[in-house]
Amino acid sequence: ADVGTAAWIDCAGHLPWGLSYDQRHDDAESITWEWDADEVQLIGHPVARLRLSVDAAASAVSVKLCDVFPDGTSALVTRGSLNLDRTEPGVERVVEVELDACAYAFEPGQRLRLSVAGADWPNTVAPPTPHAMTVHGGELELPVWSGASPHTEPVLNAGDERSSEDTAGTVWRVERDVLARTTGCVVDHGSTYAVPHDGEATEHYRGRVEVDTRSFDQRVEAEAHFRLSWPEVEVSTRSTLDLAVGPDAYDVDIWLEARAGGEVVGERRWQERLPR
Repeated sequence: ADVGTAAWIDCAGHLPWGLSYDQRHDDAESITWEWDADEVQLIGHPVARLRLSVDAAASAVSVKLCDVFPDGTSALVTRGSLNLDRTEPGVERVVEVELDACAYAFEPGQRLRLSVAGADWPNTVAPPTPHAMTVHGGELELPVWSGASPHTEPVLNAGDERSSEDTAGTVWRVERDVLARTTGCVVDHGSTYAVPHDGEATEHYRGRVEVDTRSFDQRVEAEAHFRLSWPEVEVSTRSTLDLAVGPDAYDVDIWLEARAGGEVVGERRWQERLPR
């Protein structure tokens, strides 16, 4: 249920957004194949076609392509996932998973690893219930590039030896409760900056997602604050999200409050139960 945390919130941007770290933890809980990368260059969407069977009517499959370094470090190249609804339990079927577009060149001595799992949490919601998946075979289609580039060689500025990002006041954490058998992912971050006409803006985000690795039940709690202020006025909003995910439904509770000059000028709440 919690395979995927090693590639959580993987994207460019300021902390807590950033590149995925070592994928070996997720690889250890996945079915993997590995071979010499032969210095291949990839440009485009890799596609994995798998023959598999599942002992549940609803499930998911996650596929990752990784670059394995000589010291064992596993770096994410690209990923893809597919929701498998209305599956006949125990019956073999062929699925096609298109991975995200990538442009990647493998260095000499690097190895290519294909990892297949039944979840990519919390990037996607975990399946409704625990289940077993069997991969009977398949094939991987790689968008290999060969030959000279038709484009002019880019001129890139030299990077700094260390990141200029300041980690103070930023939380980006994975938690595992051994006794409760839950895994949680937590973020807490924000910033204050100047806006036109002598104003100031503040934004702050806090969130936590949790999955029970025995039942696959999930919980999301999130909160966002926004404030804009000028010498003569100040406005702000605060919103919260509480989401419970069970085998049959999503229970959503969203609350929003707006203030002007410190006084509440608007408030609204949305509550809904959505079937899975």
